[in-house]
Amino acid sequence: MTFQERAAENLSYFGWTIEPSQIPENETCIAAIRSLQEWWNPLDERTKNIVGTLDLADALWNAGELSKWPDLYYLISGNNFGTFKDTMNDVIAALERAANSP
Repeated sequence: MTFQERAAENLSYFGWTIEPSQIPENETCIAAIRSLQEWWNPLDERTKNIVGTLDLADALWNAGELSKWPDLYYLISGNNFGTFKDTMNDVIAALERAANSP
């Protein structure tokens, strides 16, 4: 089973439907997530609390922040798990499981 197939399966456990072909190689996923973390992590807690409940998918897309993995837009759009941080944590958890499973 490929990384993309395992990632799609792991993401489905959270309720997402995504085809393996919409998921890039693990290294590209890591680069895309790292880029978002580099933007998010330095924000102070007040800012995170204010913007974290907003649907940031369109803003991130328009700023070019999703260019490494365009279909990540569909995973984070709508903050399926309440906040941007919670949604991203679930994406990260699914990808880590996919990367670490045989």
